Amino acid sequence: MGTTVLGAEGMRYEGEIKVREIDPATFYPDPNAFCLEECEYIAVRERKPLAWLKKHPLFKEKMSDVTTDTSSVPEERGEIYNRDYTTEQSNGLVDFTSYYEKTPNDEGGFTYTVTYLAGNKVILDKQQLEPNRYPFAILYDFPQRQDFWAKSTCEFILDNQKIINKIESIIAMIGTLMQNPQKILHNQSGINPDEVAMFGNAPGHTFVSNMPGQQAITYIEPPQIPQVLFNMLENAKANIREITEYLS
Repeated sequence: MGTTVLGAEGMRYEGEIKVREIDPATFYPDPNAFCLEECEYIAVRERKPLAWLKKHPLFKEKMSDVTTDTSSVPEERGEIYNRDYTTEQSNGLVDFTSYYEKTPNDEGGFTYTVTYLAGNKVILDKQQLEPNRYPFAILYDFPQRQDFWAKSTCEFILDNQKIINKIESIIAMIGTLMQNPQKILHNQSGINPDEVAMFGNAPGHTFVSNMPGQQAITYIEPPQIPQVLFNMLENAKANIREITEYLS
C-alpha cells in the first residue's frame, strides 16, 4: 500500500498513548482530503465480536437489540479479504464503525468527535475526543501530490518482478521437459499411445512392441536452458536490489 495507519486505543499509560495498526482496507478518509489534517470526517469499519461489545463499559447498556450480521458473502459484509470464519465466529460478529468528525467551533478552531455504530445502530453519539484531534498517525513510504495514499516500494520494483516471474516460469517449463521429454510413437509398433502417455516414464514398465524399442519410441530432445535467461534473471534481481537500496 505504501501507507500505514496507526490509531490510538484510547488508553494512556503514564503519559503515553497505546497505539495499534489499522488495516487500510477498513480506513475510509474524506475523499476530498489529501492529508489527515484536511479530513472533515474519517470512518473506520471493523468486524468485532458481539460479546465483546456487550461487555464494553461504554456500549454494553445500548447493545440489547443489536444482532449479528447474518450475511455469508464477504462482499455483502463489506470485506475485501476472504476470511475463513468458523461457524462460532461468523455467528458472533457485527460491523463496528467508528465515525470521526471535525466541525468548526465558536472559538475559530475545530471540535473533534466520534460516533460509534454497531451494525446500523448508533451506540454512542458524538463523544468529544481527548485530546482534541484525530487519533491517527499516517506513515508514508513515498507521498504523492494530490493524493491521500502514498506509493509503496513494491510499485517501483513491480516491472522487474514480472520479468523474474516470467523467466522462472520458462526455466521451470524447460526443466519439466528435461525430466519428462516428449515422445514419438511409431504407428507400426503396436503399442497403445494411452499406455505410453500413462506409463512412459514409469520405472520397470514393460511394453510389447512389433519392432525394436529404439524404433518404436523415440524421444524429442528438449531445448537446453539458454544462458541469456539466467543473465536476464540476474539483471532483474540486481535492478530490484539497486532500487530498494536507493529507496531505503
